[in-house]
Amino acid sequence: MNGHTPRTERVHLERAERRELSVELETTLQRKVSFAVLGLGGGLLLAGGALGAVAFVKESDARAIRDTAATAGGLPAESLARFDDLRASRDAFRLAAVLSAGAGLSLTAIGVVLRVVDRPSAPPIAFEEATPPSVPEAPSAVELAISPAVGPGLVGASVVGAF
Repeated sequence: MNGHTPRTERVHLERAERRELSVELETTLQRKVSFAVLGLGGGLLLAGGALGAVAFVKESDARAIRDTAATAGGLPAESLARFDDLRASRDAFRLAAVLSAGAGLSLTAIGVVLRVVDRPSAPPIAFEEATPPSVPEAPSAVELAISPAVGPGLVGASVVGAF
């Protein structure tokens, strides 16, 4: 299963024996890292959105001052300084929003890739050769017996066979 470490376990069963097995697989480190990277990317996307909203508010305030200047025929020095400050902070927040959202998008893409390619490989399983059950030896189909025969005036051998 993707994202989980494979597990092997040796189970010995007798003939016709039934046993229920329950296995809990551990999450891989790569899957945990992908969740962290996805979370960080999502947080940066939210931060980029919030910084973009602040930049939009600064832009709206600066436009309000500009519109007031257009209808009043000019700006006093303090309003002009406020206008310049609003534009400068708007630019700073806009840059921060773009950088945060870009980093968030990049991290989110990396997190998705880490999650998709998380395919752990199973360790090789060492199998033992099963020893066959011992079977008593069947008697040989052919039996032969040779015995020497030695005595006074007698030297020889006897052979006995059964089929």
